[in-house]
Amino acid sequence: MPAIYRAALAFADADYANCARILKPVAREVVRIGGSGAQREMIEDMRLIALMRSDEAMRARALLDRRLHRRPSPRAGSASWPLEAS
Repeated sequence: MPAIYRAALAFADADYANCARILKPVAREVVRIGGSGAQREMIEDMRLIALMRSDEAMRARALLDRRLHRRPSPRAGSASWPLEAS
C-alpha cells in the first residue's frame, strides 16, 4: 500500500502521529509523483495538520516556516496594502 494512502488512512482515523511519521520521508519525494502544485501542497497540509494535532508544535512551525519562506507573499512589502482600516 503506498505511503500516502497509508498516511491518509491514519489521518482519517485521527492517528495523527502515525500520519506525520509516514509522511516525513515522503515529503521530500512528493515532487516525483507528479500532480499539480495544489496536490503536492495538500500532502504537505496533511502533514502540517497531523503535526499540530499530535502535539508536535515545534516541527509544525518549522515546516510552516519553510513553506512560507519558499514562496513569499505577494503582499510582502507592498505599499498598496492598507495597514489600517479607513
